[in-house]
Amino acid sequence: LEQLAGSGVPGLLPPIHAEALPRRRRVLVLRRLLPRGSLRDHMHAVSTPTLPSSVKYGTALLSHPASAVLTAAASAAALAAERSSRHSGSAPPRLNAALERSAVPLPARLASSVGRRVLAAAAALEARGLPASHLHAGNVLLDEHACRLSEYELPLLGLPPYHELLAKPRPHPLATEPFRVRPSTLAAAHLLYEMVAGASLSDAALARWEGSGEPAAVGEPAAAAADPASHHAWRLLRSIFLPPPEATEAPTIAAMLRSPFFAPEASAG
Repeated sequence: LEQLAGSGVPGLLPPIHAEALPRRRRVLVLRRLLPRGSLRDHMHAVSTPTLPSSVKYGTALLSHPASAVLTAAASAAALAAERSSRHSGSAPPRLNAALERSAVPLPARLASSVGRRVLAAAAALEARGLPASHLHAGNVLLDEHACRLSEYELPLLGLPPYHELLAKPRPHPLATEPFRVRPSTLAAAHLLYEMVAGASLSDAALARWEGSGEPAAVGEPAAAAADPASHHAWRLLRSIFLPPPEATEAPTIAAMLRSPFFAPEASAG
């Protein structure tokens, strides 16, 4: 953490203190409080970001507060319940309801600007050997005139990524080769989806998208569907979650940044 804090990676919120607690099998990480809270707080119009996630978003299981970590025990229990439900072909009702609870999507230009900054920080972390697999809207914190990536140390602790509770890519039925996607790419794709759709992408929502062929089926507002800049975001998301039959690998975060959606001119104005 000290090496990363001094590495010059832009857009990080470095800790002010980090300490291992071996007897408790815990790691204590302290960061300065940003009163504006997280990107998810902003999208849900949360007036008091320091409240528990169960109050802010209606579920303590799936929404991380900006300054807390989903415990390994809770995450493991959630994953076990979700995986068990997949054998029956449907997600648990509470899980689906929590995943699809709507917030206000970001305007395409703002989503482009925020996404470009966050993904650039994530790509820089990956270039230094730390995967950005725990990236999500709850650990993108809002500073005065910037957004900062927090909790980027979680891969070092072996905790399950947040996106493990969300939809997985669905390979094309005519695909002859496996479709590979990096955990960090999947995390970035879910962040982008949440920004432009205003909700997390559950397996049920992805199945509706796959069946209809239109992202509007998963809750995309009509205004966003008509936005040309937003079109590039949905095209990128489709290449990851519903890849064509010839695709064998999802783009890396660095490749995602080359999408027209993240071009500087896309967020101008």
